[in-house]
Formats: sequence, C-alpha cells, structure tokens
Amino acid sequence: MSTQHVIQYGGGLRALTETSIYGKVARRGNSAGFDIPCPFCSQATEEVSLSGKRREGKERRFKCADGHGVLVRESSNGMYVWH
Repeated sequence: MSTQHVIQYGGGLRALTETSIYGKVARRGNSAGFDIPCPFCSQATEEVSLSGKRREGKERRFKCADGHGVLVRESSNGMYVWH
C-alpha cells in the first residue's frame, strides 16, 4: 500500500490551473520518491537530475518519454504543487 498525493498545478498558466496529477510515494532503494504520470500525455515519468546543479529544498524534476518536464515541490503550507 502506498500513499497517494493530489498534486495541483502551482504555476502561472491559467489553462493549467485545474490540472492535478496523482503522485504515489514509491520506495527508491533506501529512500522514497514519487511515481507520477505526465500531466500532458499521461505517460509514466522518471525522476531526473540537473547535472551540476543542486536541487532546491524539496524539489524533484521528472520527464516522460516524450520529453515533457515536470517540477514537483513542497509549498510553504506542506502541500505538493507542480510547475
């Protein structure tokens, strides 16, 4: 059984304000990560890192096979949002 989070859009595009994704907490070796679908094409995503750049706080970046990028971060109220 895994915990599922509703992740609402937190960016500035009005067309996406009603778009939410449902992320599941998944085990990644000795740590936890997210399994999220791409909000644009519904494909599975993989967590990616920006080489040479540090992650900002509780921020995770994902990409699907079509190359859509999704940034998920924890907001100040403890909820997760995507950009």
